[in-house]
Parts: sequence; C-alpha cells; structure tokens
Amino acid sequence: MKWGWVNASVLIPYINYFSIVAVLYDGRVDERKALREEYSGEGKFNVLITHYDLIIRDKAFLRKIHWYYLVVDEEHRLKNSNCVLAKTLVSGYCIHRRLLLIGTPTASKNCGH
Repeated sequence: MKWGWVNASVLIPYINYFSIVAVLYDGRVDERKALREEYSGEGKFNVLITHYDLIIRDKAFLRKIHWYYLVVDEEHRLKNSNCVLAKTLVSGYCIHRRLLLIGTPTASKNCGH
C-alpha cells in the first residue's frame, strides 16, 4: 500500500516505529533515475517523500503509481485550482484519498479549527 507524500520531519519517528519503507525522492536527474529503477514495481515502498517541483517534473514516473494517500504540507499551494501543481495532481495522478496539512496556528484559526 502506498501512503503518499509527506514532510520528512513528521514522518521519521513513524518510519522507525513501524518499520516503514520510505523513499526520499530527490536529487539530481541521475540520482532520481537510479531511485526510479530501484523502486519501480508494486510493494517496494510505503511512503515517498518529495516536493512539489518533482511531482510536476517527474510526473511521467510518479503518476504510474496508484497512490492510496496524498499528504500535502504547504496546502497554500493548492488553494488556487488553476495552479500547475493542482492541475497536475488532478489530471495526472490516481489518488484515493487526499489530506492537506495546514500546520500553523494562524492557518488553523482561519479555517475554524
């Protein structure tokens, strides 16, 4: 089962506790190519950690994965449904569930939390 993209600082304690196979998908083009080769195929990892630029740039690889969860930190990037990230996620990815993390007290207060 794929869990989606999450912030590394939030995830690390869970990785150690639950023995989750997490992949940090980042780096130069050749480094990401090596990661794609190593982790292509079903069931090789539970969590992929990356950032919005690579969600867009490497969508040819990432959209082949049927994601169970997508967790987006920095939810403000998705407020505008016409932004490139929002359009890419809606049109190019198979995602069962989505979760937006707001994380700051000001943002939470503005959302009625």
